[in-house]
Amino acid sequence: MGPNDVELVRIYPREAGTLVEDITLEIGSNFDVVVDGEVGDALFGTGGSFTIDVIIRDLSANSTVIHTANVSSNFGAAWATVKEDFVFVVPAAVINGRENHIMEALALLSAGGIGPQNPPDVSFVRSRLFTAHQP
Repeated sequence: MGPNDVELVRIYPREAGTLVEDITLEIGSNFDVVVDGEVGDALFGTGGSFTIDVIIRDLSANSTVIHTANVSSNFGAAWATVKEDFVFVVPAAVINGRENHIMEALALLSAGGIGPQNPPDVSFVRSRLFTAHQP
């Protein structure tokens, strides 16, 4: 990645408060969605703005589980280092009734860019498929 680039590297679900990806989440418990991103030194140094949106889709029901505009900030603020992990807590209620459904999480990054001469830098990632089960 170049000094003026920014991109999302990975997105994954995990049990709340743990460190490891989990593709079988317990119904009735909150869970985390983690988004890993990297930004080049030069772009990071500008303190430019960025937004990250996270969407969780239920592929079995062909529906959106939750769509949240989670982070809208600047490099050096919410994006504190050139490699950053963003952790989003997802309420247990959003997967209630979705036992054994196949789901995925997606994240979209839009950074900088104002007007047609300077379009935003855009990146997106998709998680591995995951499911929910009774505890």
